[in-house]
Formats: sequence, structure tokens, C-alpha cells
Amino acid sequence: MIVAIRFAIKYVPIRYAKHFAGAAPRLRISTSPGFTWGNGSYVAPLQNPVSSAMYGRIGVICEFDPSGWRVFDARQPFEQSLYLRWVQAQPLYRALTLTVHSEIANQFLRGLFKTRFHIDCVLFPPDQGAPGYTSGSDVWFAVTDWDSHGEIASGDSLRLTNPRFTVLVEEEFEPDPSDLFRRPLLAPALPASAKSNAALATSFAGAYDTGTVARLVV
Repeated sequence: MIVAIRFAIKYVPIRYAKHFAGAAPRLRISTSPGFTWGNGSYVAPLQNPVSSAMYGRIGVICEFDPSGWRVFDARQPFEQSLYLRWVQAQPLYRALTLTVHSEIANQFLRGLFKTRFHIDCVLFPPDQGAPGYTSGSDVWFAVTDWDSHGEIASGDSLRLTNPRFTVLVEEEFEPDPSDLFRRPLLAPALPASAKSNAALATSFAGAYDTGTVARLVV
């Protein structure tokens, strides 16, 4: 599907809407500890148009060109095993498993892994979800920007270009106590299926190209 290759989508809180309506906006690279694959830009391909809608009511669509990217597919059991074996061989493995510093150690190790093998993008399955929006077969991206020294960059992403406020989600979500799920309070009228996702992806891509805002009405 062409729109899925060309576009990615990220949902952000509504307070950031004005930022993406201004001149030459950029997506910020996430640097907070606790993100699944360390510092990077977290997006979903447009083929999963509502998979991460629980993170904010504003859907920001951006363009990307993965030509020449080195991709690590962390959805696959073999690749997962490779990463786990690599982590267990690192000096910080003890801090990761035996101390209170596991979140910081995880952040460092994932960054070190991506840097050592120059991984431009990690594909991974959703590790949080919202019923009716997120499917276990969805894929999320952690995209790496590099600085001039070959280290993982911070600040604005230069790999995810032309971000635009394109989708307004008419839904609110309530965190589950375990933080594994976020419950939609209105509940969607359409299930997250391949058929409905394809229709939404086409609709969202059209809104992006025409500079309009698509409303995701439940």
C-alpha cells in the first residue's frame, strides 16, 4: 500500500496541536527513560492508522524515506533472542537485573545496541494497547537520528519530515492500573481490522495531501 510506505503517524496530546500548525514544524526525538527502544522517534506506519491513538487526540502524519536504512525486526523470535544474548554479555546486565537502576540501564543498553550496529529503525509489536484500536499484529517504529559523531541524536528529527496535524480523535482513554492498556471511554464504533485500517489510511493520507483535518469519530 503506497500510503503506508510514504507516511507514518504519531499521536500527541492536544496541547501540541498549535506546534504542528506553525511554519516548518518538526517532530521531537523522545529521550525519556522507559521508552521501549531507547532514544528515538516513535511512530507507526500509516497502515496501522489508529494503533497508537491512545497517546493523544492529535494525529500527526509525517513523511519518511527508509531507503538504505538498517532495520532490526524485534517482532521476530530469532532477533529477540539475538538481542537478549547480546544484553547478557554486557557489563551493565547486572545493573539491569539486580538493582533499582533497571530503567536507566535499559535506556543505555538499547542505545548502545543501536549505535554499535548502526540500526536506523527498530520494528516492534505494541507493548501497550487500547481495545478496538490496537492489534497484536500491528507494528510500531523506533526511528534513529544520528548526529555528526555517529551517536544517537536528540532534539528534532530530520528523518521524519513535513509533520502535519492531520487527525483529530474524538475519544478519551483511561489508563489501566497495570499500564498495559488504556481503556477507551466512548468505545470505537469500528474495530481495528485490516479493512477499516485500509480505509482510514487512505482517508488520512488524503487529508494530509489536501491540508485538511480528518476527524476520527467513534
